[in-house]
Amino acid sequence: MNSSSVEVRKHRTTGSGLDAAVVTPPQPDRLFTIRASLLLAIDVLLITLGIHHLEPISELLATSYFIPIVAAAYWWETRGAVIGTATCLILYTSVSLASGGEAGFIVQQLLIKGILFCFAAFTASLISMERRQLLVRLRKDEIQTIGALATAIDAKDPYSHRHSTQVMEYAVMIGEAMELPPNQLELLEYQAMLHDIGNIGIPDNILNKPGSLSPQEMELMKGHVSIGVDILKRIDAEGKLAEGVLDHQERFDGGGYPRGLSANAISLNGRILAVADGYTAMISDRPYRKALTQEQAMEEMAGNAATQFDPDVVDVFLRLLRSKASSPAVQQEENRETHWQ
Repeated sequence: MNSSSVEVRKHRTTGSGLDAAVVTPPQPDRLFTIRASLLLAIDVLLITLGIHHLEPISELLATSYFIPIVAAAYWWETRGAVIGTATCLILYTSVSLASGGEAGFIVQQLLIKGILFCFAAFTASLISMERRQLLVRLRKDEIQTIGALATAIDAKDPYSHRHSTQVMEYAVMIGEAMELPPNQLELLEYQAMLHDIGNIGIPDNILNKPGSLSPQEMELMKGHVSIGVDILKRIDAEGKLAEGVLDHQERFDGGGYPRGLSANAISLNGRILAVADGYTAMISDRPYRKALTQEQAMEEMAGNAATQFDPDVVDVFLRLLRSKASSPAVQQEENRETHWQ
């Protein structure tokens, strides 16, 4: 999955949390824009110098303006088409006048080239727009698939209803506070929604067992990671989604599974997912215990910082929870609930 191709704006209000996602058109990144602009500027400059100094083939060289015009139109669509065409026509006119060409001939060539340049530019622009819309449609389908998979995961275990959505909400909240780049934040969201997809392959009697798991059952339960990785590699050849599944059960002190990674050897997204997943599990009812209160869960998180969880991620998360708990809106809601009890 190319997570840089399309940006997604989220409205987490229904279903899996991705149902109301709004897919926005892809935009070239800043480094690409700089490199492409520099390349086109050099191309235009070389063509212009050639027209000026190689007068016998100047008209032939002028047709080379098609290259930067079409490239600009394809990369930046209408804006690129207008700027590219206008720049090349202005330079062509200036060089032709400086070379002492006949005004009538220059005007004639300007009209011909203007029509041809505009046609080529806007054709390339339309092709680019169609490609962009295709990418948007493909990403919408991808998002719907991820949402359906997340729903299937939560339906497998009645005690984990909306678990994936809650993990996603906490993970994205942490990622935004840590100022992750948009592409990494989007990937984190998808990884969070699918982090327990391997539970589909775990027997129900193990998932919903009211008591402690036996050593054999625990080994089977740990297998949900490898099952999830195998599933996700089929829909994401680059393995970026699978990385989140692979890392979310690792411990900061190296005592986790499946690879026994520690500290920064665990991906940042994996460390964030571990915190979000751990906290969500603590405040949720399980077959073998009742949910902890928010205060109890926060104490548990703080107590496991630097052992189970990345202390920096825990620090960010706890500050967010305290800030959220002290907000007027939350306090008003709590007062309303107390009033009706």
